[in-house]
Amino acid sequence: MREGTFTGGNLFLLRPELVQQFLPRLREVLAARKAPLRLAAMIGPGILLRLLTRQLTVPELEAAVSRLLGAEVRGLVTPHASIGTDIDKESDLELAARALAQARKS
Repeated sequence: MREGTFTGGNLFLLRPELVQQFLPRLREVLAARKAPLRLAAMIGPGILLRLLTRQLTVPELEAAVSRLLGAEVRGLVTPHASIGTDIDKESDLELAARALAQARKS
């Protein structure tokens, strides 16, 4: 992206009253997250081209995802890379447990 290199994370802060408004579309987007071409088709070729050429900005991506979901979306830019770490498999949980145990020893 124009502002730098970022990783995706799975952190959502939302107003509960908006859930029904965008949940069906969010489910479609999340189902496509492991299918890059399907996700690219959802977001649009212009956004994808700007991303690939490092011309896409964070506000432009926020606006595109907001249009896609039909709800206001904002990215959370943080220096903490751990936000991009998922713990959704047994092996991930074991790795996290080892890392925490090691940190406690230090």
